[in-house]
Amino acid sequence: GLVAVLVLLVRAVAREVEQHRARALRARAVPVEDVYYPGEVHAFHAFVFRAQAQKCWADTFAFLDRHCPPDVRRLTPASISGDRSTSA
Repeated sequence: GLVAVLVLLVRAVAREVEQHRARALRARAVPVEDVYYPGEVHAFHAFVFRAQAQKCWADTFAFLDRHCPPDVRRLTPASISGDRSTSA
């Protein structure tokens, strides 16, 4: 079946293209969330000390919580990075 799609956008030009793509996917009953982070640069989410990057990660994990099976939802930023000091 079709999977849910999360689109993270930082540039206005890409936003128009991705909004068109999101509408097309929604028309086919695909769950789509498109989030716009104005003024950011490509890969801004790597700068985790920035507020917009933190919001991006929160948005990403919330999306995964809503659309992924329970075994995938157990992943945390610490478990993905390999930091075992805070993971269960």
